[in-house]
Amino acid sequence: MEYLKNVSIEPVDNSKAIRVGFLILILGVILKLLFSIDIGFNPVSVLNFAIAGFYLFIFISTLILRFVLAAWVAKIANGLNRNSAFWALFTFIFPPLGLIIIGFLDTKIENNDFKKVIDNCRADYLSEKIYINKELYLTNDELKIKLEEIKQKYNKIIKDRLIESLADMKIMNINNLIKDGFVDVNIDYKQQKQKIKDSIIKEDQLQIDENEDAFLDDPNKCPACGYRIDPELVICPDCGLTLR
Repeated sequence: MEYLKNVSIEPVDNSKAIRVGFLILILGVILKLLFSIDIGFNPVSVLNFAIAGFYLFIFISTLILRFVLAAWVAKIANGLNRNSAFWALFTFIFPPLGLIIIGFLDTKIENNDFKKVIDNCRADYLSEKIYINKELYLTNDELKIKLEEIKQKYNKIIKDRLIESLADMKIMNINNLIKDGFVDVNIDYKQQKQKIKDSIIKEDQLQIDENEDAFLDDPNKCPACGYRIDPELVICPDCGLTLR
């Protein structure tokens, strides 16, 4: 399922994960060099027992660190609409690579219509940022405030356009149901679309199933808004769709 509410006008900033990844990589190289030193191990040597204890401490610490980093990357991956289990396992095995790669990734959107909406909004946002930086003569403080204003403006625009696109998709689902005789044919599309948009906003359900048609045959869900309903209902209590 794609959670579109995670989408922002700017690509997700996970630079902290990148920095930690490179730090872990450097520490790994140092530890590798340390472990490669020939200490002439002798079981009866107290010093060598101490060194062996230190190595054991390092091993246990790195194992715990792997679990912590894997959990962190899994959380980041979930927010990016990516497979959290895969990224947790990958990071556990290759901690630096997992952190560095996930740090460069943006929210995953597979639906082409939504991708187009996001790309267009980001292109408009970038153009306005360039204009402000080059054409307006502002102080640093004024520029910072202005850039924050347009960021908030375009975050609202991108959300509104995604809601509009998702509502259009659900209206298409209703059309399919009308053709199959599952819903009332005397539907006011404009009014119904607004109800769907209101439902998306109210429930904060700016999301789409991987197979958006999957719930069309589910009698326990409204085909327009996905609200869980009683199969015997005639009207969806959430979006008002008239059911057969």
